[in-house]
Amino acid sequence: MSDRTVATGRDPVAVGALTELVRDTAYMICGEQPGVPRPNLLTDLDSFSSVQLMLELEKSTEVMLLEDLGYFRGTTFADMAEHVLAIAEQKNQLEGLVDRLLRLAAERDGAVSPAPEKPAAAPGEAASA
Repeated sequence: MSDRTVATGRDPVAVGALTELVRDTAYMICGEQPGVPRPNLLTDLDSFSSVQLMLELEKSTEVMLLEDLGYFRGTTFADMAEHVLAIAEQKNQLEGLVDRLLRLAAERDGAVSPAPEKPAAAPGEAASA
């Protein structure tokens, strides 16, 4: 997390979750292409992969990002997370994005169970071991 993140008052959990989302999405995109290595920085992505990354992030974040890609000057996954948060803020979508990111982080960390637990056995029925 950068000092800039703290200075803007953004939730560090949301920033971390978005950074992980950007990184994991970039890894997924490159993993689907034969012979393309896992990127360490966004500058490791070719233009096709960069556009795919933005489109996937649009789906995940529900924030339109592609038209603002030309203004991005960063190189790291955290830089992209900051850029996405700034775009969401400009479009008055920051609160919804942060809510989605915090839910994703909670699910990832196991704080929220992804599926309901199995119901208990009915009275008179033996539970299988």
